[in-house]
Amino acid sequence: MKRKLYILAAASAAVLMTACGGDKGTTAETEVVETVETGSETEEESSEEETGESSEAETDEESADTTVVKTSEDGLSVEIKTEEMTYPEESDAESAKLTGKVQSIDVAEEELTGLKDALKAENASARRAYDEMWDSSVSIFEGENAPDTASVWSIETTVEPSRCDDAIFSFTRTDYSYIGGAHPNTYVTGMNYAPDSGEELALSDVVTDYDAVYEYVLNDLKEQAEENEDLAYFDDYESTVHTIFYGAGEGEKVVSEEDGFEPNTAYMPNWVSGEDGVYIIFNNYDIAPYAAGRITVNVPVSSGLLDGEIFG
Repeated sequence: MKRKLYILAAASAAVLMTACGGDKGTTAETEVVETVETGSETEEESSEEETGESSEAETDEESADTTVVKTSEDGLSVEIKTEEMTYPEESDAESAKLTGKVQSIDVAEEELTGLKDALKAENASARRAYDEMWDSSVSIFEGENAPDTASVWSIETTVEPSRCDDAIFSFTRTDYSYIGGAHPNTYVTGMNYAPDSGEELALSDVVTDYDAVYEYVLNDLKEQAEENEDLAYFDDYESTVHTIFYGAGEGEKVVSEEDGFEPNTAYMPNWVSGEDGVYIIFNNYDIAPYAAGRITVNVPVSSGLLDGEIFG
C-alpha cells in the first residue's frame, strides 16, 4: 500500500488541546511530533508501472491519517489515527450530507503491551458504537426524515490526550452527533490507565481520601453557582453527585462489598487527569440543564487529596 509520510518539526509544532473536550475543562499543551498521511504514493516506493503490481483496496485503517503527539516533554508518544467519511460520497455545498470522523488512540512504546491491549479494546468498543450510530444515521438520511437541502449532519468520536506519561495514561473520548433538531449532542468520557499494566484506573485509585474528594466536589459546585448567577443546577443535583460517587442518593442505602461490588468501582465518577490535578466531568443533563454546558471540578495537587506517586 502506497503512503506519503510527513514529519513535522517537533520544536515548532505545538497546539493547545482542551482535556475535557469542551468549553469547561483543563488545558494541556500537546506537542505534535509527526503526521502520517496514508493512501498517497511516496518517492521511495516504486510505481505500479515499474513493479507491475496492482494495489489492493484500502482498508479503513490504511486510509486513516496518523498523528503522533506528546502531552509533555518527557511524556509517552501517543498515536492518534483519524478516519473521515462523507455520505453520499459525491456531494456538494448545495446538497445535504452526512459527515463522520472516528479516531483511535495507541501508544508507540511497544514494551507497554498491557496498555496497548487495553487501548485496542477501548478503540474497538468505541468503533462498534460509532458504526451503529453511523448506520442508523444513514438510514434516517435515506428515509422520510431526510435533512433539508444543504443541511449537514455529523457523527464523530474523537480522542484528546490529557496526560500521558510513565505515571498515568489519561485522555478523553468525545462522542458528538447532530442529526437535526435544536442542538447537537456531546458526551465526554475520561479514560485513565496505568501505563505499566494497562489496568483502567478508578478515581479511588488516585486519591488519598475518597470521601474528602466527594465533599470537595460538592463544595466546588456550590462555589461555581455562587460565582455564576446564570448557572442553575437541577434541584436533586446533590443526590445525583452522591449516586455517582457511592451508588445511592443521600439517606439511602449505599451499595457495599456485601452486595457484590464496591461502590466506587461500580459507580465510577467521570474524570480525567491533568498535570495540575484531576478533573471531575459532569456532562450535559448530568446535574444541570443543557444550557449550563459541561461542568468540571478541578481537584488540584495543592488540595493534598491526590496520590503523591502519581501527582508528586
